Amino acid sequence: MTTTISDLFAQRQMTLGAMRNVPQLNTINPAYMPDSIKWYVGLPLLSGINAHYRNSSFTPGQLGLGSSDGLDLLGALPYTDTLNRAYGELYVEDLAFGINLGNNFLSLSVAERFFANANYPMQFIEWLGLEQDEADIPLGRTFDLSTLEFSAVHYREVALGFGSRLFDGKLTLAGRAKLLMGQAAVQSDNYNFRVWHRPEDDYNYELTGRLDIMASGFDRFAEGGQPFQPFGASNTGIAFDLGARLKLGKATFFASVSDLGKLNWNKKNSMTSLRDIAVSGEELFERATDNLSIDRNMGAPGFSTELVTKIYGGGQIEIGNSHAFTVLANPRLHLGSTELNGSVAYRLRTSKFLDVIASYNYFQERPNSIGVGATINLLPVQIYIATDKVESLIDRSGQKDFQLAAGVNFIFGQFKDEKIIAKNKMEEDGEEDMGGSHGFFNFGKKKEEVVTVDPDLNDRKKKEPEDKYFTFYGTVIDDESDEPVDAVYVDVYVIGPDERRELIHTSRYPGHTFNVPLFQSELQHEISVGGHGYKRQSLSFRANITRLEHEFRMSDGLWTVKDPEPYVDPGMPQLVSAQDVDPEIPEPAPVVQEPEMEFGGAEETTSQNLASTNEEYTFEIIQRTSLRSEPDSQARVMKRLAVGTNLELLEKTDKYWWKMKLGDQIGYVKQRLLVSVQ
Repeated sequence: MTTTISDLFAQRQMTLGAMRNVPQLNTINPAYMPDSIKWYVGLPLLSGINAHYRNSSFTPGQLGLGSSDGLDLLGALPYTDTLNRAYGELYVEDLAFGINLGNNFLSLSVAERFFANANYPMQFIEWLGLEQDEADIPLGRTFDLSTLEFSAVHYREVALGFGSRLFDGKLTLAGRAKLLMGQAAVQSDNYNFRVWHRPEDDYNYELTGRLDIMASGFDRFAEGGQPFQPFGASNTGIAFDLGARLKLGKATFFASVSDLGKLNWNKKNSMTSLRDIAVSGEELFERATDNLSIDRNMGAPGFSTELVTKIYGGGQIEIGNSHAFTVLANPRLHLGSTELNGSVAYRLRTSKFLDVIASYNYFQERPNSIGVGATINLLPVQIYIATDKVESLIDRSGQKDFQLAAGVNFIFGQFKDEKIIAKNKMEEDGEEDMGGSHGFFNFGKKKEEVVTVDPDLNDRKKKEPEDKYFTFYGTVIDDESDEPVDAVYVDVYVIGPDERRELIHTSRYPGHTFNVPLFQSELQHEISVGGHGYKRQSLSFRANITRLEHEFRMSDGLWTVKDPEPYVDPGMPQLVSAQDVDPEIPEPAPVVQEPEMEFGGAEETTSQNLASTNEEYTFEIIQRTSLRSEPDSQARVMKRLAVGTNLELLEKTDKYWWKMKLGDQIGYVKQRLLVSVQ
C-alpha cells in the first residue's frame, strides 16, 4: 500500500482564528462553541466555504489565464524553477448544526473536501508548451520527468463533536470524530520516468522508467452511474480532532490538533503504467486518462491518503469591550515533514453589528502577508469573511496564492446566565436595560460611548511597501563564430553579509536569450551562465534597479578568464572569475582533443619549428573560427575563417595552438579545428 506525495501545501485559516462568535472556529479548535449562542444552523453552500491554492512558480497572469490568447506555457517557462509545487484545497459545508446544553455542547457537520497537489519539473512545462505550439522538438531530446508527482482527492466528511466546560467554565475540553467517505482519488508513483523524442512520426516518443497512475471511485461517472452519492462510498477512513481552551480573566489560551487519520482506497481501483517502449503523444495522453474509466481493470493494489495534521496554539487578550489581540501558531505535520506558520491579529469591535480584523501572517513556504476579516451580525443572520492575503482578492492574476473563508450562519437564543451577566454589566456601565443581551445581541439604548480607533491603521495598510522587481536580460554568443549559443544554463546566487552564497534561481533556456525576474535588493548577486562545451562565465551585480542587460561571449574552455577589474559602481555589473562555481552544478563535458598528428614519423614536441625542415604542410579548417594575432582566445582577430579554408602550417606552437599562414597573413589557429589535406 502506497501513500500520497509528502511535499504538500496546506490550507491556512490564520485570520479566521482571531474572530469571535463565529461557529466555524470549531473547525480550527473543537473546544470552541460561542458561549452567547444557544444554537446555530448552517445551510448548504452558504455557511462555510474555505478555498486556498498555491503555486510556487508562475502566477495565473504569467501563465496566460484569462487572456484572449489562452494558456501560454512557454511564456510561463522563465518563471518556472527546476522543481515546482502546486496545491489547491476546497472545503464546502453541506450542513452544520451546534447546540449548547448547559455545560456541554454538541456539533454536527457534513462537508465536501477537495485536495489536489503536484510536484512538477520545469521540463514538464517545457514539453507541454512545445507540444501546445506544435514546435519542432529536436530529435533525441530527452525530457526528464523523474520528479513529476501528482494526486487529487475528493471525500465527504461527517463530523460529530462533543465538548464540556469545567471549573465554572474556565476550562473547556472537546473532541470530534470524523467519518471520511471517499468519493474519488487519483495518484501517481514515479520510477525515474523520462520521455525521449524519436525520429518516427507515428511513435515519436520513447519512454524509459515508469509512471504508475492509480485511481479509485471513478466508476460513479460511468454510464448509468450516480455522480452524486449523498451517503454512499466504497472507500472509507476515520479521523479525529482534539482541543482545549482555558479562560483566565480577560485572557484566553487555546490549543488543538486536527485531522489525525487517513483514508484508504481499497475498492474499485485501477492502475495504468506508462512504460511502453514507443508511443505517440496522443496515445500517451489517452492511456493516462483512460485509467479513470470503469472499463479498466478494477483490481489494482490499494493506496491511502494521509491527512495533513494541523496543530493550533496561542492566546487572545481582550482590552475593554472593543479591542482584542490574538497570537496564533500553526505548525503542520505530514509524513515526517514540518511546516511552521504563525499570525498576530488585531480585532476591533466598531459597533454591536460589526467586527473588523487585521492580521500579519508568517508562512514558512511563501512570503508573509497581511490578512483582513469582518463579521456582520444582524440577528438571526451572521455573515463572515476572512482572508490571509488581502492582495489575492484584489489582484488575482498577479498572485501565486489565494485564500478565502466566508459564509452565512443562522444563530439563535442565549443562556439565562448570559442575560444576567449582560444586565449586570449594563448597570455597571450606566446603560439602560431595554431587554437587550450580551455581546452583539445587545440592542438596548446606550449612553453616548466614545470608541478610540487608531486613525493611522488604514494609512499604515495603504503604505505597506509593495514588492519591486528586477529583471536580468542576457544574450549568449559564441566568441569564436559570433553565432548564438543554443541551450544555456543559468544559476543566480545572492551573496549575504557573511559572504555566503545562496542559490536562489536555476533554469535552462532552449535559446540564446534569457530573462530572470528577481526582487529588488541591495545585496550583491552573482549570475553564472554556461552551455555544453563552454566554460561557465559569472557576473556580479546588484538587483537595485529595474533591469540589467548583458551579453555573454562564451569560449570552449581552453582559455582562462582574466582577473576582473575592481568593483566600483554598485549599480553596474562586473565580470568575475568563473572558478567559484557551486560544486553541485555539473561542469560542462570535457573537450576531447584529437591526437596530435605525426609528420614523417618524427616525434612532436611543444613549439617545434617546422620552418627549418623546409617542408610545407597544408591544413583545412573544419569549423568556423578565427585567425588570431596571438595564441589566445582573447587575442585580436586578424581574419574570420570559413569551413574548408586552406592554411600553411609554420609552427606547432603548443598542443592547443598552431602558427599558420594564409596568403601574406601569419597568425594562430586552434589545432583541433585543423585537418591535413595531404
